[in-house]
Amino acid sequence: MTKKVIQTALLIALFATPIVTTTTVFAEDFDTKIQEQDKKINELKNESQNTKTDLEKITTNVTQNEEKSKQILVDMQATQNKMDTLQQENQELTVKIDQREDQLEKQARVVQVNGDTQNYIDFVLEAKSMSDIIGRVDVVAQMVSANRAMVKQQADDKAQVVKQEKEVAKKSDEQKVLAADLAKTQEKLQTQKLEKESIVAQIAADTATAEGDKNKFLAQKAAAEKEAEDLRIAKVAADKKASEDAEAARVVQLANAKAAEAAKNTTVAAAPPAENPQGGGTPPVSTGAYGRPTNAPVSSSYGPRSGYDANGFHKGIDFGGAVGTPIYASMSGRVVIAQYDGMPVSGYGIATVIQHDNGTWTLYAHQSSQSVKVGDVVTKGQQIGAIGATGQVDGAHLHFEIRTAQDGGMGNVVDPAPLLGL
Repeated sequence: MTKKVIQTALLIALFATPIVTTTTVFAEDFDTKIQEQDKKINELKNESQNTKTDLEKITTNVTQNEEKSKQILVDMQATQNKMDTLQQENQELTVKIDQREDQLEKQARVVQVNGDTQNYIDFVLEAKSMSDIIGRVDVVAQMVSANRAMVKQQADDKAQVVKQEKEVAKKSDEQKVLAADLAKTQEKLQTQKLEKESIVAQIAADTATAEGDKNKFLAQKAAAEKEAEDLRIAKVAADKKASEDAEAARVVQLANAKAAEAAKNTTVAAAPPAENPQGGGTPPVSTGAYGRPTNAPVSSSYGPRSGYDANGFHKGIDFGGAVGTPIYASMSGRVVIAQYDGMPVSGYGIATVIQHDNGTWTLYAHQSSQSVKVGDVVTKGQQIGAIGATGQVDGAHLHFEIRTAQDGGMGNVVDPAPLLGL
């Protein structure tokens, strides 16, 4: 028992705690990774927001540029219309200029043929009277003035045509340059817009990846925490089992010490065994603190076992023998249970429980008969019944337990073998 307790304690000390600690460290590592992913996600969200803001500005500029381009097209169409109108006006003005040119050329030929100055003088001298002279002079003056006005108008019209053509051509060239600049700007803005949209899409993909990594780390952390909790529960159970085993060992050691002290101080021989109601017999010789309860051989040991045992654990030792083989008290004490119907010790059939002064109890189960009742004081080696097959059994045998509590059960039983000297 002591060896088992020590082994359990060593296993707990050497393995359970480091595993829990390591798992805790792993959980902390996952926390760090999750925090890193949170930071990355926040940075990506900020970058995405900034990029979307830039994209909105670019989109606004694209829209404004498109509006300007539309207006330029309208202006260019207006300029073209003006150029068409001006071209028509210039054609009409050119006709007038050509007509005046013909008239001026005719007048020039008349002057050249007739002699302009002399012709005018002769025209005046041919007057019949003074008033006629004055009238003819006035006519000559008007003719000269008309010719001068025609020449001036001709020059002004030609200059106007040239000026308008230059202005319209200049405006047309300016509009073409502006349209070309707007086209370049629009192309540049569209390129920037596509780049920003690509960045936004990439950020969205990176964010999805980061969130996926975060969820993966959260799942791994949850698994690590569950593992740590499972290990903690296992350690608590192991600690409890070690404590129970230690307490059982302490009780057994105390019982052994009391038994040894009692044997040392006893100077009077023990009372002879009670007469066997089944035909007598001699109690077996025992080398342990507890006496062997029967001469029948051991058929099943204490420990893990499948079958009728609860939790798959055999809480005592079975001695296989014929029905009627004597059963003896393993240690002196007082009978506290002497059942005949399988209760309160369920499944044990006819059974006896004896309480001893060292704080332990012994159970004798599956008897065919018993020769004691509750309250009887028995001595070590006294016959108390006989082997049988009552209760839940596969054959005749004695089921024997040493308990640290009257009701027994897991945690309240110890291996009888070392105490019986087996």
